[in-house]
Amino acid sequence: MKMKKIIFSLLSVAIIATIVNTSCKKTDEVPNSNVEKLSFESFEKYGSIHNDFLSNFKSEFDINPEITTVSDGIDYISQFNINFAMELDIDNVEKKALINSLEKHKRFLHTPEFYNELFVSSFKSTGESTGLYFESTEQAHNLGIIDDFEFNRINLIGQKVKDNHDGLISDYELKTIILQIKDEWIAKGYSIDSDNGHALAITLAISLASLEWWEENPDAFGDNQNGTKALPAWAAADVVGAGYSAVVAGIGSYSTTGEVNWGAVGIAACGGAVAGSTGIIGKAGKWLSGLF
Repeated sequence: MKMKKIIFSLLSVAIIATIVNTSCKKTDEVPNSNVEKLSFESFEKYGSIHNDFLSNFKSEFDINPEITTVSDGIDYISQFNINFAMELDIDNVEKKALINSLEKHKRFLHTPEFYNELFVSSFKSTGESTGLYFESTEQAHNLGIIDDFEFNRINLIGQKVKDNHDGLISDYELKTIILQIKDEWIAKGYSIDSDNGHALAITLAISLASLEWWEENPDAFGDNQNGTKALPAWAAADVVGAGYSAVVAGIGSYSTTGEVNWGAVGIAACGGAVAGSTGIIGKAGKWLSGLF
């Protein structure tokens, strides 16, 4: 009789253990099912702000014929954009980050120099040319600001922008790649509480908004007189400017406080993208090129 009780007790323990184990496995099979996810739509505001800058610049900017030096020309355009930033209905922290970014990246207004700095001019000890774009993504990855997926995709965006600039892929192919990366980002299902996922989403949101703006404003590029929907090669400056600025702003925020203020980073990325493209819009681009 005692033996039967012992066997029954052991069976009961085994059954309970099996139930508990099965319950745990079922929970593990649906990870983060109740966790709120980052939505791509929450980042689209940065693309809208960026496009507002381009539209304002296209319609309102006037050349100052009294300016004859490169540095004064850059300062003049930069101040025009800063004045617009001061009028935006955003909080003071974001507004300060935006103005600082416009000032910090105003050198990007010189398009050829922008390209050289981000893709050509920096060299590793091995002699390999990487550019500041790829060096910055590597630094952000090492700090944990971006994860492996973001690191690979932000680098891919940079490489494809370079290929687009060099005539190796078309504007349509570039946009298709960016849309594909957006779908991949959505599929990742980043948690709203995660520090990862933000930098890539900011880059994608500004990039896609920018590409749409250039498609809708083909006359904004000074040399494009045929009214076609083709994107000028340097419209991609917005794309790489956004990626680089998002990463650099993230590094700066983390280095200062030990954490990242992604709202300020997103708005700072707008500043870098704006600086990368307003130097080529319409008569301003020709004027600035003439000063160089």
